Amino acid sequence: MPPHAQQQQPRIAIPPPRLTALFRHAQVGSTLKNLDVDVLDAVVVHWPICLDAPTSESEHAYVRRLSWEALESMVDDGVIRHLGVSNWTPELLDELLEYARIRPVLNDIEVSAPPNPPPNPPLTPLTH
Repeated sequence: MPPHAQQQQPRIAIPPPRLTALFRHAQVGSTLKNLDVDVLDAVVVHWPICLDAPTSESEHAYVRRLSWEALESMVDDGVIRHLGVSNWTPELLDELLEYARIRPVLNDIEVSAPPNPPPNPPLTPLTH
């Protein structure tokens, strides 16, 4: 098959480390400006998957790591006091703890009431 006839594999552009760090710094900077403060008490990383570019688990893991390391640098700089996570599975927490210099101090987990709770049982008096 001639080279021009070969079908090329689609390539997903993973942000280089510097770009990811710059993006995280811009997000935190925007929040500081909007809140008119110099320091954030906590930054929580919500929903640890990328909804745009990465398509494989290894790509998601790479972006999670770059993002966490960028946030750690902002803790080092005194811009953020604490880091946390939200909606992370135990497996993702284990992954994070393998490389995190700064461990998350917040772990926000989702707890929801059932969509159709059973009717309330009749109340029973506690005293007679």
